[in-house]
Amino acid sequence: MNKYEGLDRFISLLFPKGCVLCGNAVAYDNLLCQSCVPERPLDIKALCPRCGKERESCVCAARESAGWAFEGAVSALLYQGKTRQAIIRLKKTPDRRITSFFAQEMAKTFRGLYPDFYFDFITEVPMHPQRLEKRGFNQAELLAAVVSPLLKVPHRMRVLACTNEPEQRQHSLTLEERFAGAVNRYTLQIKTVADKHILLIDDVLTTGATADACANQLLSGGASSVFVLTAAGTAKKA
Repeated sequence: MNKYEGLDRFISLLFPKGCVLCGNAVAYDNLLCQSCVPERPLDIKALCPRCGKERESCVCAARESAGWAFEGAVSALLYQGKTRQAIIRLKKTPDRRITSFFAQEMAKTFRGLYPDFYFDFITEVPMHPQRLEKRGFNQAELLAAVVSPLLKVPHRMRVLACTNEPEQRQHSLTLEERFAGAVNRYTLQIKTVADKHILLIDDVLTTGATADACANQLLSGGASSVFVLTAAGTAKKA
């Protein structure tokens, strides 16, 4: 233990850290309290291998004719309850402990399902410059930076750029409108993705429109494959 960690532990005795899901005080090394259980899918191996959602929430039917640009997707948790609230907090502040919690869940879930998958690098879904300037950080980039060492895959920042901000809030759009709006929203920023296997990181997978548009751009640059990993996926009822 170095002196800084010792000081941090001492301070945590005076000002206990909070559970990332409920805020109740926890021991120094703990991210969750004893009463909180993450909203994980009941059977992770029964998730749809393409969109990564539980069967009743699968969105692949909407892409039956067009298909997905990405090879597959995995969402570690369900976007509901305390998990949803924690992601909302992460969108508002770059909380290191919340980021660590979600990154650990993402890495553990992915390696549990795909222990032998190989990637050349990890990158994140980009944020529009105006929104990034206002918020000060991109939560998908924070997650990618922490997932990277956990999966032992290099992280390449800002491979993609968001060039067109949606005019309407995403939750007010239909499924078709989301896919149509995402088509020209992203651009490839580098020319060194050819023949690469890429893991794309985001916080939440809803319809898959954003992930699909980003994957399309990476494939247009010659990428061999794109797989998507998110902290959570929405359920149909959401």
